[in-house]
Amino acid sequence: MKVAVVFNPVKAEERELRNALHEEVPAAKSDLNFFETDADDQGAAAAKKAVAVKPDLVLVAGGDGTVRIVAEQLAGTDIPLGIVPAGTGNLLARNLNIPLGGIDSAVRVAVHGKTEKIDLARAAVTDEDGQESEYPFVVMAGVGLDAATMAETDSEMKKKLGWVAYVGGLLRALKDVRKVNVRGAVDGDDVEEFRANTIMIGNAGMVQGNVRFMPDAELDDGLLDIAVLNPSGPLSWMQVMHEVASNSSPIQRELRKLSVLPDRKAIPELQFGQMKRVELEFDTPIELQIDGDLIGEVVKLGCYVQKEALAIRIKQ
Repeated sequence: MKVAVVFNPVKAEERELRNALHEEVPAAKSDLNFFETDADDQGAAAAKKAVAVKPDLVLVAGGDGTVRIVAEQLAGTDIPLGIVPAGTGNLLARNLNIPLGGIDSAVRVAVHGKTEKIDLARAAVTDEDGQESEYPFVVMAGVGLDAATMAETDSEMKKKLGWVAYVGGLLRALKDVRKVNVRGAVDGDDVEEFRANTIMIGNAGMVQGNVRFMPDAELDDGLLDIAVLNPSGPLSWMQVMHEVASNSSPIQRELRKLSVLPDRKAIPELQFGQMKRVELEFDTPIELQIDGDLIGEVVKLGCYVQKEALAIRIKQ
């Protein structure tokens, strides 16, 4: 079995990864190739080298940013991606129910799990200077409070507290959150104008702390989900938090499916939608994050989905 391992040396050790792989595949029957990421390119060169050896499996050990970069290189191939969660959020792993507790259990899933196809999303962005760029993402892109929370979260606190550190970042970001005017269109429909302080576009629905922010999002449905937040005061924020908590409750979701509870009622402070493509234009530059990586301020954001573009290993 030929395995290519892309790993962030700050978050995972080659020795531990090699030992875990040899527990699942005897050394005599394995061909292991290790590629260390470089901070200068976020691991793009390592990911390209990994694909070039034509492995049976690419294993990525790192945070969401490293997973995103490797996923882009594997998109459109039949080479499965295995994930060893080694970041703070580990959002794709959470959404796929991949073990977060240690290297051994995650490697076991990567080697012996089943292969499924999931969607890959892409974001085309334009900054205030007119520079255009495109980024892949596997979980979520967000502007406004979402991105500001990432910017306000201390990296040292993330090392100590894990995803809980984002709570502090959220509280610090709330004091400066502002609404912007947005011109948006979905799937080629007419342009609509609205105001919002946060817009999140998701390929998956679960965020930090296993909060299911987008209740209808699925990784393999060929659709993107959008959440538009527009609360105007403390009471509005409380209504948003109540809605998010309700969405995150597996018991409530199951009872809705069984019609024991009524369907969710839409609230103006938090609106959801689904589409294959969305185009947004902002009246003022606004911070953007993609799978936890801060991209910078943008004035245009267009997202679309590539259905079942990525093969990935999950639990049997």
